[in-house]
Amino acid sequence: MPNTLLTCPQCKNDLPYCLVTGRHMVSDDFSMCPNCQCPALHSEIMQLAEKKISCYMCQTPVNADKVRKLSSAKVRQLLTSLNSKPDDESKETKETKKQ
Repeated sequence: MPNTLLTCPQCKNDLPYCLVTGRHMVSDDFSMCPNCQCPALHSEIMQLAEKKISCYMCQTPVNADKVRKLSSAKVRQLLTSLNSKPDDESKETKETKKQ
């Protein structure tokens, strides 16, 4: 799968993208900005931190000591919650229309 593809071709779920590169995230290199919680490839956000470059999303300096690589279980949990939100929102919309 091309690393710039942001929708899974098999399940059609949206894939989060790295705030540094714009490429889709991969589970074995998954991290987040410690300030704004936007997804970032761990290897890429660590380079920002080492070069003392601020996060491209929140413009806050990235502290390497606060950057954490997410476990596979955490990544699965995050992806499940991200991809379940549209269904939850559509349920709310349907319930609102009924009233």
